[in-house]
This record gives sequence, C-alpha cells and structure tokens, in this order.
Amino acid sequence: MLSFHLMGLLYAILAGVAAGLISAAAASEVSVGWVAAAVVAVFVFVIANGLLRRRRITYTITSERLTIQTGLMGRELHQTRLERRSYASTAVAPRPAPSRSARALSVRSQVKSWSSRPKWP
Repeated sequence: MLSFHLMGLLYAILAGVAAGLISAAAASEVSVGWVAAAVVAVFVFVIANGLLRRRRITYTITSERLTIQTGLMGRELHQTRLERRSYASTAVAPRPAPSRSARALSVRSQVKSWSSRPKWP
C-alpha cells in the first residue's frame, strides 16, 4: 500500500510540473496557485482512491473459518474452513541443575538488616 501512495505522490508532483509548464507557456511566468491546486487535487484523489480500496475488502478470521468480503455496494462473499492443524513438537529441554543452594536464591538471605529494600537475585 505504501508503493501505491508513493506513486500517487509522484503523480501529484508530475501534475504540478505540468501545471507549471502550462501556466509558464500561457502567461510567461509560473503561477504558484495553479501548481499548488494541481498537486493538491491529484494527491486528494490518490488518498480517496486508497481509502476506497481499503474499505472494499473485509477480512474476518475466526477459529473455524476465514471470510473475505469484497465490494462496496454489492458484496461478494468468499469463505474457507480452517481444518488443517499444525502439530508442533512439545519436547522440552532438560533444566540445568541449580548452581546455588535454595538458601542463596531466597530473597530473605539477600536482605541486609540495615537496608529497607530487598535485593533481588
């Protein structure tokens, strides 16, 4: 979608250049108002076209099906069931043996008597 908007920006710039060339040929100087109007008109057209394209397609995914609706006025509906299951391996690597004793890992052993804040491992 980004390439669509970048191409629209390029078209808007080309429309501004064309408007500048036409105004320079007609009045022997470039009319900034016509150039700006051409750029804004083309860019607004591109943005509106992009919004309509985006609203034309609606995707709905549930746990059972994928639904795609296309069209603005007359809707066309496409559905597919999600039946295929993906089985992933659930093997878990063994945990390494603890390098410290349970007393060294406890929070209470880390607290100094003069400190009001515990020091976490």
